[in-house]
Amino acid sequence: GPVKGVALIGLRGAGKTTLGKRLAEDVGIPFIKLSEVIEQLAGMDLHELFSLRGQKAYRRLEMEAVKYVQQNYDNVVLEIGGSLVSEKETYNLVLSHFYTVWLRTDAEEHMNRVIAQGDTRPMEDNDQAMEDLKLILKEREPFYKAANLTLDTSGQSVEQSAQILMNKSRCYCCQWQWGQ
Repeated sequence: GPVKGVALIGLRGAGKTTLGKRLAEDVGIPFIKLSEVIEQLAGMDLHELFSLRGQKAYRRLEMEAVKYVQQNYDNVVLEIGGSLVSEKETYNLVLSHFYTVWLRTDAEEHMNRVIAQGDTRPMEDNDQAMEDLKLILKEREPFYKAANLTLDTSGQSVEQSAQILMNKSRCYCCQWQWGQ
């Protein structure tokens, strides 16, 4: 089917929300967080969903949420949780309907940004947290690499990254490009 806009994938702290909102605003299409769609479909927040209904239910709703966005919107910038990529079927759905951009940065910068967002948990056991983060990056890299575009935000200002993202993905945000 036609491309529905742009999906941003990557770990926490890669800049998905900041850059996603920026792109959506510049192009004039909605910015949607998949996690919020999942919460709406579940009728509870993610934390509750995990503790009450478990990982399986979450994964099922995650798939439903992707389908929901794909069916109910012409064009969006969609921010996706970092772990979705390990769910083959769901990720394939994303890849086939969205111009998918992997926002990547190095582990140190991820950590700094997450801490800057006010989450000090990684600090309590910093070495371990850093090791875990590097491991997750390594595990997910092959999946993340399947994206249409890899945008490395390490050492870039938001301005610089936003500009590159805009240049590379703007044409996937407009229906007319697809002869609709």
